[in-house]
Amino acid sequence: RMHKLRGAAASLGAKSVFFIAGQLEAAYLTVDLELATHLRARLAESLCRLRDAASPVLEKARPLAGAGMIDAAAAGTDACAGRGGPGRPRDLERLAELLRRQDLAALALSRSVSIELERLLGVDPYRRMVEHIENLRFEQASRDLSAVLG
Repeated sequence: RMHKLRGAAASLGAKSVFFIAGQLEAAYLTVDLELATHLRARLAESLCRLRDAASPVLEKARPLAGAGMIDAAAAGTDACAGRGGPGRPRDLERLAELLRRQDLAALALSRSVSIELERLLGVDPYRRMVEHIENLRFEQASRDLSAVLG
């Protein structure tokens, strides 16, 4: 996944995302989990900055775009704007959707709804969910979260 992200970032000229994704890919290959944890947080922030920078272009394209582009723009908004705040049920449903789509925006959104997630799941299931998400096992995290949300 990091390799694909690097390629997309290179196509867009998103140097920060390209560079961090490359470092993260190398950290995973060398099983440097401490570095990978740090780089995942940096990558999430860089992706949010990229979304913020692209926002004016996306807004101009919105009248011409189909629902897919509108949904993609909304995903970035939820994941980035909600940083640090407590989760709401709508955010948890959005997280489940991002996990199903294996969207990296799920990393940032999962952090912003961590309190609500832990409250909903309980301590041990929450820790397993975080582990799945941080290790990019989005399918498993999606199944676990969808089972709880119904």
